[in-house]
Amino acid sequence: MLTEIEMLHYQSISFNLSRNAKQYIQNTRESEASRMVGTHAISNLVSWRVSSKINRSVSIESRSAETAFFILSEYDSRVLELWDQPEPRKVERHDKNGRKIRCQYNPDFLLLTTDGPLVVEVKTSESIDELVSRYPSDWVRRSNGVVGYLPAETAFSEIGIRFEVFVYSTDMAYQVANTELMLQARSSPPVPAHVRAKVVSALEEQFAWTLDELRRAVGLDTFAPLVKLIDEGEIVADLRGALLSEAEGCVVARDSRLLREGRELLKAGQVTGPVSQRSVSITRVPTLRDAEHALKRLSDLEDGPQNRSTRRSKKTVSDGAVCGLSPFQSLLPKYYQSGNRRRRLGREVEEFLAQYLSGEHANSAGLSKYRSYVRYRVMAAEVHPGLDPVSQKTFDTRLGQMPARYAALKRGGKRAANAVADPTDPEKRVLRSRLPWERAAIDHYLADIYVVVYSSDGTVYVERPWVTAMIDLYSSYVLAITISFLSPSSRAVSKIFRECVRLHRRLPAEVIVDRGAEFRSTYMASLTAHYGITYTLRPASHPRFGSQVERFFGEFKQQWLSQRPGNLADYKEARSVDGKCAPKKRAIMFPARAFEELKAFCNWRNGKLRGGELVAADTEFKRRQALYPFVAREINYDLEFMMMTAVDYKAFKVDQTRGIHVGTDWYYAPELASVRGRKSSLQVRLDPENPHVVYACINQRWVTCESTGMRVYNVKSGSQQLGEGLVKLETYGLKNKIRMMDDEDLCRIIRSYSVDVGAPVEPAVSVDFEQHEDAPLDLDSLLSESIDDLEVDSWSASYD
Repeated sequence: MLTEIEMLHYQSISFNLSRNAKQYIQNTRESEASRMVGTHAISNLVSWRVSSKINRSVSIESRSAETAFFILSEYDSRVLELWDQPEPRKVERHDKNGRKIRCQYNPDFLLLTTDGPLVVEVKTSESIDELVSRYPSDWVRRSNGVVGYLPAETAFSEIGIRFEVFVYSTDMAYQVANTELMLQARSSPPVPAHVRAKVVSALEEQFAWTLDELRRAVGLDTFAPLVKLIDEGEIVADLRGALLSEAEGCVVARDSRLLREGRELLKAGQVTGPVSQRSVSITRVPTLRDAEHALKRLSDLEDGPQNRSTRRSKKTVSDGAVCGLSPFQSLLPKYYQSGNRRRRLGREVEEFLAQYLSGEHANSAGLSKYRSYVRYRVMAAEVHPGLDPVSQKTFDTRLGQMPARYAALKRGGKRAANAVADPTDPEKRVLRSRLPWERAAIDHYLADIYVVVYSSDGTVYVERPWVTAMIDLYSSYVLAITISFLSPSSRAVSKIFRECVRLHRRLPAEVIVDRGAEFRSTYMASLTAHYGITYTLRPASHPRFGSQVERFFGEFKQQWLSQRPGNLADYKEARSVDGKCAPKKRAIMFPARAFEELKAFCNWRNGKLRGGELVAADTEFKRRQALYPFVAREINYDLEFMMMTAVDYKAFKVDQTRGIHVGTDWYYAPELASVRGRKSSLQVRLDPENPHVVYACINQRWVTCESTGMRVYNVKSGSQQLGEGLVKLETYGLKNKIRMMDDEDLCRIIRSYSVDVGAPVEPAVSVDFEQHEDAPLDLDSLLSESIDDLEVDSWSASYD
């Protein structure tokens, strides 16, 4: 990022910008993004990526076009700064009717380059084709192929800033993926001189190698040095036609000419490669039935009798020759042209049927096809009484021809419509993850099982735990798994990040999550930005996104939970049994045991073969991780990480004699004495796992404050620590309920010893303390009375 002096030199000396241009750049640099991206996202992923140009997060509105532009700009040394969603400008454009209107225009990016400031609009090639045809007065494609948006060009030229349109096409996908990998490799150590020498020697012995062959020849354990050499230009690779992540199919050489020769040698052995034509007519490649029919007609033409059919076949062959067809192709049957394509229904019947299906039927949620057809017949008799309604077969056929998304949108909203939407064109899809740690998905699941949380005097209290999982999207390897008794929150996010770092000392380069409140929190955004992780939100109400982590939860439910006591895997069965046989009554597992079983399932799943793969997920994950170690974000599991992942809570008062009271415990650190007489309360962060630790902000430093139980907690096993943390930190509501029940029992016990509560108080024995002078006490008679013997079994010195 340019310093203040460098910025002043850039604006006034290097390019002599106008006052309006300087003000526009200053406003963009000093303010937040002019709009929040992804607010109305339908099917696009919205990301926040950390830019090394400005050391801050940049919002990106699409996985394809804007992500490609960001990565290419980050790699371009001519780009000095890159700012997203710059200040809007008033432009004069045309509406759909061709009328001029004045409105506000928000560009996508502002770049400060070595060639001057540049404002950029990012579009896909498909959207450009549509815009050029719909708004030819605003969008133009010039003779050199450059696309221009005339209203924005005019508006920004008035203040002296260039404007360009960046057009993304699917043939840039390999280049973008390779560029991102080279950017990630820059974090690895420099290439040693002896490795460079070995690479040069190998390329002198053989003019071209595949990336994997060159690694083996040089004796490298990883591809990091070779990727860095490609980044530095020491060796070249076809970045637009191959993938550096697929090393066996990526050719490298010393220069471009030798690279082309090497590519041709590799293509010669390929089964298939990129093709420009995606379909072939059935007349060129016939079905087996059509081929047999054509061969029979050829045989009859050569050896059969000469009749009308023969003459017709000869005429067909001669007509086909004019069109360049062989006799075999000319005699292929044309069954695809059979059938009467004229409309048989009357216009009035046709129009009412279409109106009914798109209106009454689409808006009637839960209405079956048969009942809808009955309703149609009744309404048709009212609308066109002189014409018969269509048959049920025709009704079902027309219903099937109607776009499923339309009816689902009317009946079930966006989620239902997205579930039945047509798949996207595979050629236009973005590349899937090709390396471990490249992308991971996080999601939650309310487990279909009851876990014992507390037991007392034969009474068992149970809860359903929430499971949070982090899945590697390349291999479907389970990176981390945690459980919780609280609804998803920042605490669950913290625990899954901690578990991942605890197990692997790494975090993924990109995290993809849904739009739950815990994932849209400031905590999530700041945590990912701090560690340079790309933070991506899935579109709302789109069940197809996040399928891998959802599939994991489904497998866990069907393959494991269904065989454990206290499960709800079969919901119908759980609802149909007697109360004494309900899943709640059969729960036997405590939290630590449940977590152990969950991890055991993950280990089993990581080690089994999946789909058409030849190796297990954990084997492939570890192998590729060793070859591309620079993809993941390496994190130390230390005190700084623990404090960074702790959850901000609120300010607590400081008692100098006991410390900070949080929940039911007191926490203390010697540093608390430094705030005596200066501060009465401190900001506190809660540890999401350890119930004996909180972090207090003292003199601009986060300090660990511990409770009395910390020393014993440190020597417990991991499962014991987990169970203690879950019960103490996450069952507060249940414990309050149990405490209230215990207090009610105490009240009942006290009342049982006070059966006469509320009755008039009457002394059991009446003693008259009044002395009567007329009846003096006779001591002689008292002393003359006999005394009963005292029976004693034993003597004791105890007075308790």
